[in-house]
Amino acid sequence: MSVATSPVVSAVAVVAPSSSAPSTPAARAHCDRKALLAALRLACKVAPKRSPRPVLSNVRLTFGTSTVAVFATNLEQSVSLRVDGSSVDQSGVFLAPAAELLAVVRESTDKTLSIESDGARVQVKGAYTFAELEPTSIDDIGAYPGGHVDDGKDWVGALNTSTTLLAELLAGTMAATDNESSRYALGGVRLELERSTTQPVSNAATLYAIATDGRRLHRVAADILDHAAGEDAFNRNAAGVLPLAACKLLAALCKGRREALTIARGHEHFSISGDGFTVASCVLEGRYPRWQDAIPARQECVRVLLGVDAFLAAMKGAAAPAKQRADAYDRAYNAARKISNKDARAAAMAALPANHGRGVDFKVGAGAVELSMHSVDGCGVERCTYSQRLLVVTPNMGAVEVTLDPVYVGEFLASLPKGSTVELEILDADSSVVIRSDAGQGNALCVVMPLAKTRN
Repeated sequence: MSVATSPVVSAVAVVAPSSSAPSTPAARAHCDRKALLAALRLACKVAPKRSPRPVLSNVRLTFGTSTVAVFATNLEQSVSLRVDGSSVDQSGVFLAPAAELLAVVRESTDKTLSIESDGARVQVKGAYTFAELEPTSIDDIGAYPGGHVDDGKDWVGALNTSTTLLAELLAGTMAATDNESSRYALGGVRLELERSTTQPVSNAATLYAIATDGRRLHRVAADILDHAAGEDAFNRNAAGVLPLAACKLLAALCKGRREALTIARGHEHFSISGDGFTVASCVLEGRYPRWQDAIPARQECVRVLLGVDAFLAAMKGAAAPAKQRADAYDRAYNAARKISNKDARAAAMAALPANHGRGVDFKVGAGAVELSMHSVDGCGVERCTYSQRLLVVTPNMGAVEVTLDPVYVGEFLASLPKGSTVELEILDADSSVVIRSDAGQGNALCVVMPLAKTRN
């Protein structure tokens, strides 16, 4: 990148164009700065800062007859975004360094910016802004990949939904993905379609979004009608897993939007298109577990209703002391392991507290759920480090106790609408706990495995 005065031009200083500015640009357009900034921020989530192929750190700008589009890819995901409020003087296609262009546009105070390129250099101009940038690893424009998605010959099918619904499906499931398995099935959200047998409309179907890391499972279900072209692409045998990176990009794109959306499925990729944007992503490899088997069907169990706001506040309050207790144990355990004397090391290991994990004890009884956490100090004395009482409406029954990770429970509750309620379903201390919510457009559900009370 070359800039007239400094690596990033301050928007408050007017800098005269250099004499090397292209006199006859191959492409030129005028863009609304805020719209261009929003598009570049999303594109930079895809364009890699470092890559064995340096050309991928660029974005591709396409000036059509009347529209401006920004495209970025990392060969696994790609995004194409229309820049609203643009006018084109001269159409063309060229590359620009993604991070540097974002920095210039972000720091500018101009309402409108002009962008022009002669193929080798890109100039950004405004009343208070001037910068000249050079694409990374400039080659022929044909060397820049168009993304991994083919020309449409490999499509299996598609279904139509809305940005609002997709945002809700992703928000309720992304937290449960296994971020240590980014290239395998547990590292994303599975989209699965099932024809509805309960809806009065014959063509209704249920779209499921599922995520699990082996310790918990999040599932959000929503009814959709326009799915006939996607049954073969999203049924239980063909359903694919959308990588977490693509899910985060889509969640950012769908935020605040209320429009129709098409989700297309190929053998090896997804393509999600809305008004002015298209996101394409590979499908994660690997076999997905039978998630239906993880949701218990129980007739006899304890069910209580809890308000999301109070329940979430209690989980946030418990997360800090739970982490502190686990960290204190880790420090004591590591110190004990470093003791060179065998007998002294064995004695130090034996003195470590049994109850040392991140779990919170739930005691469910008539009228309330009692939350508590206990720790053992250096003298071996057990003391309470957290306590909370949540009022609920429950029938007369004996107490049921279970130990859960407050972070897992809290991440699910955080995806639900404020002011809503959830049903807590508990069988015993050794069985999974189910949390259900019917708020919003989707039917959200979380299955959490309990922690052992003595070693949680």
